[in-house]
Amino acid sequence: MKEIKPTYTWIISSMLWSWCLAFIPTIITTLKMARTKYIISDTHLVMITGLVHSKRESIDLYRIRIVTANQTAWGYGNITIIDQDSISYVLRYINNANYIANVIKEKSRTACKNRNFTVVKSLF
Repeated sequence: MKEIKPTYTWIISSMLWSWCLAFIPTIITTLKMARTKYIISDTHLVMITGLVHSKRESIDLYRIRIVTANQTAWGYGNITIIDQDSISYVLRYINNANYIANVIKEKSRTACKNRNFTVVKSLF
């Protein structure tokens, strides 16, 4: 009689396929990060995002009311900006988020002084 042995090659292909599926969200997040730009000038903060269609949002710095930063131990984090209309903007995956939040606050204070406003608060 001939002995029939099971083959394990299907397990290898199944494992490879499951690892590919597991990394799809990571790849999409990485592409989103690569296609996101934040530009700050003396009067505006411009956010350009999008994978296929690019979306451009501009915030007048004098309209910023609250700036908060959440930074991890590895030095990156998110910055949340709330304007005078209570619209919230989140800048994600920012390297050295606390420092950048302070830069945004200072530029916002300068823009407010130029327009004779005093509105900026910090929630650190």
